This record gives sequence, structure tokens and C-alpha cells, in this order.
Amino acid sequence: MSSVLKSLYYQLTTAKASTSVKKVYFVWSCRDVQALEWFRDLLAALDMEDIGDILEVRTYLTGQLPVSLIRNIALNQSSGGPDAVTGLYRSPTYYGRPDFDSIFGEIGKRNPSTDIGVFFCGSRDLGRKLHKTSRKWNSELKHRSTSFSYHEERSTE
Repeated sequence: MSSVLKSLYYQLTTAKASTSVKKVYFVWSCRDVQALEWFRDLLAALDMEDIGDILEVRTYLTGQLPVSLIRNIALNQSSGGPDAVTGLYRSPTYYGRPDFDSIFGEIGKRNPSTDIGVFFCGSRDLGRKLHKTSRKWNSELKHRSTSFSYHEERSTE
């Protein structure tokens, strides 16, 4: 997924590059704050660019957080400032598992007559769930000519 974001960053920040991408919804789910380190700098660079409304990041922390971290987040979160966990200005962190059914429904309804690519990297079980959710919403939004095209990054192991 890092390569997809780096490519988007290059396309959006280089005058010569052009892109047909109109919107990217980046949903990032991980158990703990340390897992957020992978993309933090790249997401911060994209967040700071004046790229309009192209990138929407939704970060979810799904694991149980230590009380000391919860206090730290509560103390450091200010309205109008960056998110206390990710440091992003336009993207708050959500706590708990993402409701992919609601997310797909919302995205599908906001984008009529659109082919929406779903790119996934993660556990096999979650991949199956996302693929199933893609198919469900393809059926539900068929009358709007909206479709989700599921793509999965597979490890070579």
C-alpha cells in the first residue's frame, strides 16, 4: 500500500505528472499505535499538501490501549489541531474496528456511476470479508451504475 500512496503523492505534487484519480479513501486499521509508524510520514506529507479533497484517510486503532496512552491522547488532542495519534490535520483516529458495510455504503452512495477500486493488504480473513462486502454493495448499487473492484496484494510466502 505504501507504493500506491507514494505514486499518488508523486502524481499530485509533480507538475508534469497527471492522474485520473479523483478520490482516494485510505482506510487503515491496526491493533496498536506502533503499527501506525509505517505510513505516518507519507500520510503527513500528503496531508500537508494542498491537494484539495482527493485523499480521505480513516485510521482505526482496534486493540486495547493502555490507560497511560489514553490519558496522553486525551491531554494532547485539541480542536483544530492535528490528531493526537497520527499527527494528521484532516483525519481523526477512530477507535474500534471499522464498519466496512457502512463505509462501502457511504462511499458508494457518494460516488454514483463510478468504478471504485478496493485495494487490500492484510489478513486472509479480513480480505474475504472485504471481497464479500464489495460484492454485496455491487449488487445494492447496481441501479446507480456504481461498482467496487476488489484487488488484493498477496504475499509470496
